[in-house]
Amino acid sequence: MEFGLDHIHFRCEDVDTAIDFYTRMFGGYISERSGSKQMPVVFVNVAGIRLAFSPKSQEGVPAAFSNRPDKGIYQLGLCVNDVDKAVEELRSKGAQIEREPSELRPGLKAALVKAPDGVQIELVEHTIPPRKS
Repeated sequence: MEFGLDHIHFRCEDVDTAIDFYTRMFGGYISERSGSKQMPVVFVNVAGIRLAFSPKSQEGVPAAFSNRPDKGIYQLGLCVNDVDKAVEELRSKGAQIEREPSELRPGLKAALVKAPDGVQIELVEHTIPPRKS
């Protein structure tokens, strides 16, 4: 059995703010709108990955009684060819850099960018290709 990534789902305080961030910073685009009035879902394509965005809680349904979580992910890692250049480009678009580019270990350089809803975007540059499992 082979598995492939379909999407990553974000729960957002403000869906429009999150969508604006991912489209503006990373050149994403809205590819689909679905769900219901109580739980709208907007899909945004970023770097060939489908990101899904919906409100943190369903309208009129207390989070404790919902069968869907009201919290989202905390980090999204994106590969880049040049982390320094990526950080400067994002900074010029108004991004807040939480951690400047640094070498985490030989062959791996990374930086952190602040995104809506407490999510961190980790920009990862592999100067030595990662090992295959």
